[in-house]
Amino acid sequence: LIKTFKIKKVCAFLSFMMQVKKYFQQQVTLLSTSDVRYDGVLYTWDPAEQSIALKHVNCMGTEGRRTGDQAIPPSDCTYEFIIFRA
Repeated sequence: LIKTFKIKKVCAFLSFMMQVKKYFQQQVTLLSTSDVRYDGVLYTWDPAEQSIALKHVNCMGTEGRRTGDQAIPPSDCTYEFIIFRA
């Protein structure tokens, strides 16, 4: 399964890309524009596409960052890969 999401700010993304190499194959946490937390292993990044990919990803939901019908529960499944785009 591959899901695509947008990251909050392009500038923050590009700054992150400069430092990202040291985190390859490391467990990382990413917070989406929907306030959903994703935990996974940093697999790759593509500055030209302004994207990063995590593998073995768990969706932790919004964890109280949103309430009511905007709250997103955690997922029971582990995604093989998720690509995040700026």
